Amino acid sequence: MPIEPSLQTSPTGPAGHTCVACGQPVKGRLSSEDVFLIFVVVASLAAAVVLALPFKAPPAVIALLASVAVSTLIYRFLGGIPTDTKVVLKTIQISGTLAALVALFLLLNGNLVKQQQMDAAFRPEELEGTWEQTYPEGGWRGSYKVERDPGLPNGQLRVTGVLRKLDGGRAVELLQVLNGSVAQATRDGMVLKLRLKVKEGMGSWNGKVITWESLAPLRRKRATSGVLKVKLETEKDDQADEWGLALMKVE
Repeated sequence: MPIEPSLQTSPTGPAGHTCVACGQPVKGRLSSEDVFLIFVVVASLAAAVVLALPFKAPPAVIALLASVAVSTLIYRFLGGIPTDTKVVLKTIQISGTLAALVALFLLLNGNLVKQQQMDAAFRPEELEGTWEQTYPEGGWRGSYKVERDPGLPNGQLRVTGVLRKLDGGRAVELLQVLNGSVAQATRDGMVLKLRLKVKEGMGSWNGKVITWESLAPLRRKRATSGVLKVKLETEKDDQADEWGLALMKVE
């Protein structure tokens, strides 16, 4: 009567165990290493999604986490990464798993940067409407209307509005937007150039005209925000102060 060979395993295969008699991996069992790597994949992907959506993390951070997850998945569960895989960066050459990780990072980071630039871009019609500015620490609240003006060149839009401060239950008008104030949509964000009359509440600037000009296009994040160069209209650029600005479109 023939004797059936018993199945013997050894914890050397990629899935955790290998049959000694036939040399084939035994499916259906995960080693502790597999469990750890699955955790790395899931945690990296989850972190990339969370940082990308609510927190708007830099593309490089998201690309690194996603690259770790994908390269781990390929290395362990999808056939592995050939040792002759190579990436050449100028005078540096790397190979194997590290090469795959670097290649994935460069690919993902490049695409994410392009997508971020597209997301930051405004179309002119997106600027039209009412925008609000709040500065809770100072009690400031601004309301600005952006609209088309056929007399303005190069896709510029006219800006009107006021900035008020809550003072003892009453709203004091601090700044009034003057003629010549414009907003413009660009591929990098919104550009603002405003002329404002100081009504009161700003000391030596009271009664004078100041200018607000965005140092760089205002970027779209949770709010459209950036830094303004603020100075008296008669002053030179090197005398300007820098103020932060955050705008929310309300209609």
